[in-house]
Amino acid sequence: MLATAGAINRVGRVEEGTTVTDYDDVEIRQQRSIGLALAPFTAGDIKVNLLDAPGYADFVGDLRAGLRAADCALFVIAANEGVDGATKALWQECEAVGMPRCVVISKLNHQRADYADVLAQAQASFGAKVLPLYVPVPSSSGHTDALVALLSQTVSDYSGGEARLARCASQLTPAGSPGAPR
Repeated sequence: MLATAGAINRVGRVEEGTTVTDYDDVEIRQQRSIGLALAPFTAGDIKVNLLDAPGYADFVGDLRAGLRAADCALFVIAANEGVDGATKALWQECEAVGMPRCVVISKLNHQRADYADVLAQAQASFGAKVLPLYVPVPSSSGHTDALVALLSQTVSDYSGGEARLARCASQLTPAGSPGAPR
C-alpha cells in the first residue's frame, strides 16, 4: 500500500530487514514486529495511518493501544501458514470493541501456499462473513500471476512485473474453484 501510494520508492522484504515498520534490530533478527509502528500515506485527499501491531499474545498491550486509535483492522494471513491461535485471539479482541475487520491472504507464491485451504480456515475461524473480493489465478507453473476482482469482474495481471488491468475475468479459473491447480 505504501509503495502504491508513493509513500516509499521500494517495497521492503521481511527476510531482508527492509520493511518500513520492522526497523528495530530485534525485529529484523526475529523477522516479526515487537512493537506498535505507524506508517502513514495519503490516497487522494485522505490520510491513512497504518498501524502495524505485533501478532503475538506477548504484545497484546500494543495491540489494545492500536485498537483505540484505529478505525478498522486488517489481518494478514500467510497462504503457507494459515490461521493460528494468536490470530484468532486478536480477531476476538477486535470483535469485543466492535471493530470492522478484513482479511488479506499473502504469500500466494510460496511453494507451500494453499489459498483455498487458508480461506476455508478463515471462514471456519471467523465466520461465514469472510468472503473473497479477489481470487488468485495460478499460472501453469503454479505461481499466482493474476488476481480476479470478483465485484468488478476484472483481472489484474502481474505476469509482466506490474499490474495490467484486463476486463475478461470469465475466461479464467480462480484458485480454489473446481479444475484449478493448487
